[in-house]
Amino acid sequence: MDGIDFRTLRDDERGPLLDLLETAFDERELFARYLDADALVGPKDTWVALDGERIVAVTQIFDKSIRLKGQVIPIGGIGSVATHPDYERRGIATELLRRAIDDMERRGHALSLLFAARISFYQRLDWVQLLRPAWSLTRSSSAQSSRPFVATDLDRVERIYDYYNLRADGSVVRDRRYWLAQLGYAGNPEEDFRVVERNGKIVAYARRIDFEGIPRITEHGCAPDGRGELARVLCELAPDTGALLAHRTDDSELAKALSETGATIQSIDWGDNMWRVIDRPRLLALAEMPADVTDADLIRKLVGHDSSVYWASDRF
Repeated sequence: MDGIDFRTLRDDERGPLLDLLETAFDERELFARYLDADALVGPKDTWVALDGERIVAVTQIFDKSIRLKGQVIPIGGIGSVATHPDYERRGIATELLRRAIDDMERRGHALSLLFAARISFYQRLDWVQLLRPAWSLTRSSSAQSSRPFVATDLDRVERIYDYYNLRADGSVVRDRRYWLAQLGYAGNPEEDFRVVERNGKIVAYARRIDFEGIPRITEHGCAPDGRGELARVLCELAPDTGALLAHRTDDSELAKALSETGATIQSIDWGDNMWRVIDRPRLLALAEMPADVTDADLIRKLVGHDSSVYWASDRF
């Protein structure tokens, strides 16, 4: 890697950064939307490799906080990992990720999370693939009971989210600033965000995107007595043909409500997220596990059980 320098992004390098991401992913607008919408990520969170003044590789750190064993735990999401084709297979991305790991340690992150297709590449740097249970849902009818989300619904949806995820290990702790940013970037490029009302009050919601050709629910939630409405809106969001992918949680009432709709439901494993231990002593204490446990078993204990979830709407 002679001649390659590593540092964080400068404020005046937005254009060259987007040029690289467009070259690597054939996508510019989505990355621009992240930069514009997410005030929590900026130049200091963006590690770049340079050949002279030319940006040839990048990775970004996304600060998040998740619920974990009754505590709020800081984690670092890794995204926008890209290398210009002329500079591939030279270890540049590996070095950038090592610097990002060091940065996350300095920030006090306990875990790191990324979403990847190149599983083996990240495994070499100690990220662990986590298979999570999911539902593959085929609806029995197309009866519509929901309406599109509008901005004035956010207060109520926030309250439902906090209730529904209060005990869900791995769920992101959101404030209003986070919500507004996430609504700006979560669609790829668009999402179908539906809410269901009862007597003029929202009792359930669900969000769907078509990601890499797969219709999937990125997030759902309901009030304590809203499982029936949630089941119906999930069925409503299923495609006319084929199946809808949704997180399967330990919500037995929702599972029962889905079965009562007549929908066909299959349980499958889904594994596009990978976790990495950053602060091992802190995580061992949280998990109450012995010091000789493997990172993989530690991760499964903390965020791999049926009541844990990291919603796809929070991905980066």
